[in-house]
Amino acid sequence: MLEVVPVVGPIVAGVPAVMVAASTSLFAGGSAFVLYLIIQQLENTVIVPYVISRTAGINPIMTLIALSVGGRLGGLLGAILAVPVAVVIETAVAEFMKSRHNT
Repeated sequence: MLEVVPVVGPIVAGVPAVMVAASTSLFAGGSAFVLYLIIQQLENTVIVPYVISRTAGINPIMTLIALSVGGRLGGLLGAILAVPVAVVIETAVAEFMKSRHNT
């Protein structure tokens, strides 16, 4: 449920798992921590951009760039609005190029 909250949510969600594993052994706790980091990085850099790009219809690299720029410029609200704004810009440029090519 905490995956919905950006940045902080996944960290808060991982803490109990690592603590429970560490209560068994330090190796289990360290393994849970490393596995959690790998899964989060894979999700954030591969899965989420791919899903967003398939849904929005834009390139995954453009999705990552839009999310980075939107988050940097507008914080959480900028990151939320980044992909829709990128789709609008891409559509406007495509339509402009199509109309320019037809004349």
